[in-house]
Amino acid sequence: MAILKNPKTYADKANKVQIMSLINGLIDKGKFNRSDIDKSLDGLNLINKPSYQVMEEILKQFCELTYNIKTKTYTV
Repeated sequence: MAILKNPKTYADKANKVQIMSLINGLIDKGKFNRSDIDKSLDGLNLINKPSYQVMEEILKQFCELTYNIKTKTYTV
């Protein structure tokens, strides 16, 4: 979250742009599942991927997010 709120270096600014595009892409879908999150994260070339709980918390900072246990989908 620190990179999103206060990027310090040029690399941090570049990472912020990539992360924000991932977040906006998922929000624009409206309905997505965990495999969609994985596909989005694959495009970022990350060494360590965040857990689903961390991604859920980050997305909750930007929108109202609900998880349907039966269909295993997230809805914005």
